[in-house]
Amino acid sequence: RKTRLAMTLGAVLLGRSRGLLLQGPSPSQLDAFSVAPMMDYTDRCFRSLFRLLSVRTTLYTEMVTANALVDESGQRRGPLPPLALEHDDGELKLTVAQLGGASPRQLEASARLVRDYGGYAGVNLNVGCPSDRVAGAGCFGAALMRDPALVGDCCAAMAQGFGGPCSIKCRVGVVDRVDDLRDLTDDGAYRDLADFVDVVHKGSGGVVETVIVHARHAVLAGLSPDKNRVVPPILPHLVERLAADFPHLHIVHNGMVTHYDDCPTRIHLREEEEEDDDDDLDPAAAAAAAAAG
Repeated sequence: RKTRLAMTLGAVLLGRSRGLLLQGPSPSQLDAFSVAPMMDYTDRCFRSLFRLLSVRTTLYTEMVTANALVDESGQRRGPLPPLALEHDDGELKLTVAQLGGASPRQLEASARLVRDYGGYAGVNLNVGCPSDRVAGAGCFGAALMRDPALVGDCCAAMAQGFGGPCSIKCRVGVVDRVDDLRDLTDDGAYRDLADFVDVVHKGSGGVVETVIVHARHAVLAGLSPDKNRVVPPILPHLVERLAADFPHLHIVHNGMVTHYDDCPTRIHLREEEEEDDDDDLDPAAAAAAAAAG
């Protein structure tokens, strides 16, 4: 399965597109082109493959839980887990460390470890993982979408510890059970998403400027992580609407971008980019957060 995924994402990486940054300030390398963090996939070896395909791609680590790095007081637990923060970027600084947790103290200390390790472009808070181990017993991941004020506090702490950018990766929303998906309306779902983003941005003191949105709801009980990437319907129009209403933020599309041909249906090019000469295009595709996760 990992080999098939590598081939699929490789096809996206080697295409010719400008990315899925939908709206906002002129996109940086971190925003315009990235491969999503995926548990059990985007480890150091897997990221090395993609770095061979493109030196202009932003890569994300697997989620590293803050609790595995530091204790409740913020003290380092001991040696880092094998390969937890290792990467092969050299001077590129185009890898972002994704952290998981719900304690601002632990997340700040973990972000400081990322900073001290060196070479990372930023830190990202996982607010989208629907796994029972994370969103259930762990009370973080997608479950955090129900507490945007805490997400803002966590991101402010992470930015303080890292001394640089902190982004979030979330879903368009969360429900308890699959049956709850039938009761959703577009306007209601969008209102909850927009309120969440607004509270997080303001609550973080403005440090959250990039929001990567997997355009599906997360079902917190009764679905495996794999099923959570298939059963909830894909809702790209909600992400596009969010981008239009938050032009001061970088809104990045994630979910079901499996081939270069998918990109034109998910992309809003800035006017000046449309006028760029094709010779200026990066041979690597600008496919934001390809695949899912």
